[in-house]
Amino acid sequence: ICTTQDVDLFLKHMNNARYLRELDFARFHYYDRSGIYAEIAKRGGGAVQGASSTRYRRALPILTPYKVTTK
Repeated sequence: ICTTQDVDLFLKHMNNARYLRELDFARFHYYDRSGIYAEIAKRGGGAVQGASSTRYRRALPILTPYKVTTK
């Protein structure tokens, strides 16, 4: 749910930085769930996201439930 801590200054919709934060959580969860992190660590490496490109398609109003999916 889009809470009061997630919204912009005017309390209208989710702040753009919060979108990216939620996507980062989903990415970490996906890497952990799929075993990618374990495989990288086993080989002595680490994972770094070098870039991000986001296209915001619509606003997420305050108190609206949402779901992030990965594939």
